Amino acid sequence: MNSQEKKILIVDDDPNITDVYSVKLRSEGYTVECAPNAKSAEEKIAGGYVPDFILLDIIMPGDNGIQLLERLIENPVLDNTKILIFSNLDQRADIDEKTLQKIAGYELKVNMIPSELAKKVKDILG
Repeated sequence: MNSQEKKILIVDDDPNITDVYSVKLRSEGYTVECAPNAKSAEEKIAGGYVPDFILLDIIMPGDNGIQLLERLIENPVLDNTKILIFSNLDQRADIDEKTLQKIAGYELKVNMIPSELAKKVKDILG
């Protein structure tokens, strides 16, 4: 499967982040959807959108990314979906170790420019 067939869901409440990273990922050939919060992300998935990759922020209004992450990894529809936490804060200590083992990684936004993130996504998706 090449990048044109891969679907990415960016879950982040910051429109600047979703704009910048969705433009970069689309330029790499991915299909990108964005959700500004946990509820919107879950509604997309419940509506039949099954991404190959989820880029997940932690700090969001409503249910935070950790709460959403716990539900996402329990959803059998997403068994083949890779999840990368992409946050401003390092909150790995707040996430259960078993949950951390089920995700593809944890990156801090401050440490990654769009081209580096695109490479990381490509490496994770193979």
